Amino acid sequence: MHVPAHAEPPSSEEAGDKEITVIGLVDKHQLNAKTLRSIQAAYAKYRHLAPQGRLRFRVKDASKSDGPLRFWLSTEDDIVDLPVSADGMVDLSNIVVTKKTKLYSNRAKGRVNLWPEIMSPNTSPNARRHGDLRLECRILWAMVESEIPLPIKVTFAWVGNPCASKKVGIYYPGPFPLSRAIVEYEGKTKSLRISKPRGYRPPIYDKKVPDAAVVRLYP
Repeated sequence: MHVPAHAEPPSSEEAGDKEITVIGLVDKHQLNAKTLRSIQAAYAKYRHLAPQGRLRFRVKDASKSDGPLRFWLSTEDDIVDLPVSADGMVDLSNIVVTKKTKLYSNRAKGRVNLWPEIMSPNTSPNARRHGDLRLECRILWAMVESEIPLPIKVTFAWVGNPCASKKVGIYYPGPFPLSRAIVEYEGKTKSLRISKPRGYRPPIYDKKVPDAAVVRLYP
């Protein structure tokens, strides 16, 4: 799990202004029932951020396997295949999860990564709806929180939920190396921080930036 493996709890003097930077994907060859249920709960609770967005995940296959990538749900003797789309996405919108359900892939541990990617209609990889990004964060944090050990949870107790805190720098993976990123809303345009080559930080914590704002990415 890359997120948030390198975060350190701020000291009492630093707690007021230290930023914890989070860059990463969910590095896991399987997800257990607890994590799957956490994903579903976050998607349902925060669906209002992106009412038309499906629960889909971008798949990063770092293996050198020549065979096709597969995902499936296993519940005791019941197996349900989850197709990977041509653009590298797997859809978990309508899955049924019991306490014995697990999600598997046919790749070795550490060789396949997942990132929630919510795409409302009329958006694109380089023109993202801000509410979609907010929902992605809530789903990602639900995955992380369901699995991280207590010491790392204590780290984030300093700042609250990372998706709503300015002190946690959550950098999203862009679709290409970035030269700049901006957010547009209500006639305003603001530059966003980027982390070369592909990371960008949308202001998901800022309540003044509406869900309908558009984050534009430039190569």
